[in-house]
Amino acid sequence: MDNVIGQQISKHLEFLGYEIEDISTKDYCTFYAKGVIARPSFTIRIRKDGLVLISSSIGTWDKNVLDSLEFHNLMHKANLQSIFCRWYASTNDGDGVTIIIKSWFFGYDKKSFGRVVESFNADWNKFIFNFGIFEHH
Repeated sequence: MDNVIGQQISKHLEFLGYEIEDISTKDYCTFYAKGVIARPSFTIRIRKDGLVLISSSIGTWDKNVLDSLEFHNLMHKANLQSIFCRWYASTNDGDGVTIIIKSWFFGYDKKSFGRVVESFNADWNKFIFNFGIFEHH
C-alpha cells in the first residue's frame, strides 16, 4: 500500500484490533478491515484526492422485498436515525437485494478517524440491534 492516508488508516485499524487485507487496484487504495467482536467488517477506498469511503453490507434478501412497504420504512428509519452513515438497498448482485451502509470523509487525522470508526460502528449496531434486522432477513 503506497498511499500515505491508507497506511495511516490501516495502522490505526490494526491498533483497534481489525485484521487488514490490502485489495488495492491501480486506481484506488482499497482494503478490507475484518471486524472483531461487536464491530462490523468494512471496506475502505481512498481516492487520489484524499476522499475516503467507508462501506459495508448486510445480508441478501429476495428481490421481492423491494415491493414491501415495511422494508422501505425500515430503510427510511435507518437513514433518519443514523449519526454518520447512509443506508440503501442494492440490487447489483444478481437476484438478491443487499443493504449497504456507507459514508465519506476526507483525509486522516488520528482523533477524527477514531470518531469516524465509532460513529460507523454506532450506526451499524443501532440498525442491527434496535431495528431488528435479523427479523427481516
